[in-house]
Amino acid sequence: DDIMTLSLQDIQKIGITHNNAMDYVFQRMNDINISKLDKDQKYLNVSKFVDEYFDIIYPDKKNNEIAKLYARQETENIRKFNKYSESKGINNQNSPILQVIREHDKQLTIRQQNLLTKCDLALSLDTCGLNEVLTRFENLKEEAMNLTAKERCVVLVAIEVGMQSAQYWSNNITEWDQVLNGKVSNSKGWFDWGGVGKSDVAGAIGGAIGAVAINLIPGVGQIGYLEAIVGAGVGASTTDAVIQVLDHLLK
Repeated sequence: DDIMTLSLQDIQKIGITHNNAMDYVFQRMNDINISKLDKDQKYLNVSKFVDEYFDIIYPDKKNNEIAKLYARQETENIRKFNKYSESKGINNQNSPILQVIREHDKQLTIRQQNLLTKCDLALSLDTCGLNEVLTRFENLKEEAMNLTAKERCVVLVAIEVGMQSAQYWSNNITEWDQVLNGKVSNSKGWFDWGGVGKSDVAGAIGGAIGAVAINLIPGVGQIGYLEAIVGAGVGASTTDAVIQVLDHLLK
C-alpha cells in the first residue's frame, strides 16, 4: 500500500480539487463581506471556510479529519516559515520547497530531491510569465518519467500542484485582493504567485511524505494519501495568499 499506487488520474484530481477549494473559500469570503473584519478574524474565517469545503468533499469522518489535520499543520508551517523569512530576509535558501526537502531528506532519494529542487526553480518567476512556468513544469514531467514508479509519485504530485497553483493565482489574485481588502491595489507585481505556488508544492510534498510515514507504521491503519496531500496543499496555499494580501495592505 504505497503512495506509488496513486494513478495519474488521482494526481490530476489533487490539482483540480486544490483550485476548487480556492474558489469555494473565495466565494465564502465574498458572502460574508470579509474586508470589514480585522486581520485575525480574516484568518479565522479563511480556516473555517477551508474546513467547510472538506466537510462537503470528504463526508467520511476519517478522511475529513485527515484533510483538516494536514491543512492545519501546513497552515502553521507556512506562518512560521513567513516569520522566519522576515527575520532572515527573503532569499532562495528560504524557499518552503527547499525547506521541506531538507526536513525530509532521509525519505527522499537524491533523484527526487533534484527534481523537487527544479520545481522550486520553475516557480522562481524572475521576469517570466505563466506560460514559461507551465512549459518548465511540462519539461519536468518528462524528466520525472525517468524515475522509478515508486520515486515518481511525490514528484508528479509536486508538479501537478505547482501547475494548478500557478494558473489559479496568476488569474485570480486581483479578485482575492478586492474581497479581502475591499479595494484593488494599483501597484503591479506586489503579489508573488510563484511564492504561493512554492507554499502549495511544499504543503503537498509534506502531506505526501507524512502520509507515507504514517502508513509504514504497522497497526496504525492506512490513511488517505489524497486527503493528506489536498489538505496540506490547500492549507498552505490559502495561508500564504492571505498573508501576502494582508501584508500588502499594511505597507
